[in-house]
Amino acid sequence: MTTVSDVLLEILAAHGVRQLFGIPGDAINDVMDAVRRQDRISFISVRHEEAGAFAASAQAKLTGGLAACVGTAGPGAIHLLNGLYDAKLDHAPVLAITGQVATGFIGTQYHQEVRLERLFADVAVYTQTVTTERQIPDVILEACHAAVAHRGVAHVAIATDVSGRTVSFDGAHRLVASLPGRVLPGDDDCRAAAAAIDAAERPVILAGIGCRQAREELIAFAEAVRAPIVRSLKAKDFIDDDHPLCIGGLLPRAPVVRPAAAGRARAPRLSRLVDRRLRTGRWSCRRGPLRAQPCRQEATHARRQSGGADAPPDPVARGVLL
Repeated sequence: MTTVSDVLLEILAAHGVRQLFGIPGDAINDVMDAVRRQDRISFISVRHEEAGAFAASAQAKLTGGLAACVGTAGPGAIHLLNGLYDAKLDHAPVLAITGQVATGFIGTQYHQEVRLERLFADVAVYTQTVTTERQIPDVILEACHAAVAHRGVAHVAIATDVSGRTVSFDGAHRLVASLPGRVLPGDDDCRAAAAAIDAAERPVILAGIGCRQAREELIAFAEAVRAPIVRSLKAKDFIDDDHPLCIGGLLPRAPVVRPAAAGRARAPRLSRLVDRRLRTGRWSCRRGPLRAQPCRQEATHARRQSGGADAPPDPVARGVLL
């Protein structure tokens, strides 16, 4: 006999989830019982649902894979939000599983009933409530796909009278784990970017976490254009301060204007360092023309849209980089 909760855990395990962080509750009793009956996913109990969401976010950021957390209906689901916003802002793939009141009480202002789809609408790229066993496994698969593809939070609420219902599920036939997509920059864009970089007098590279899988290409690119590398905080694990091309990281905050220097703000230390090293000629800008080549870059739709320093390299820049 296979239940809705059993299928949920099968899908999570297929996506590489090995721990489920959270707190048990009456609205997720069937989920907890399903965890007890299998050995592929272990349950990590925390003292507050917020800590469980933060733990899942940290695991997703460290491993790059999907992580999961769980909370009961009402306040248990609400408590997940703080950690889930951490995952959202750092582009970590996390699936949040919550309970919900029985289907017959949805919309009646029942005890601990919360409109969870509205609650999670801002933090999640996908949020859905399972009110019938016929939605399984499609809703769970779609949630996992959304979290992995968009590098964000997905949320599934399961009504307490549905999570224990039996379903007909052929895992070998229906179950396919989601994988990140691939993008290819256009050749014309690569050539235009190469020309712009070649014409620049003092280029500087700002590298973020999106370069994690392209460290060697990044170093080769910096050597080719003789440009210093400024890294974001999260890029520190693969671009060390001791590297001769690295001049440090971004300032954590804006410089403070001291009273004695009223009317004239002091330049940030990093800016002074970059300017001094460039003016002293440590990084010469004399170089031959660049030759653009098409390349492949594994990235996700949502992170490419974010545009921040910690997003994957722009397809144009990534094409020049190789």
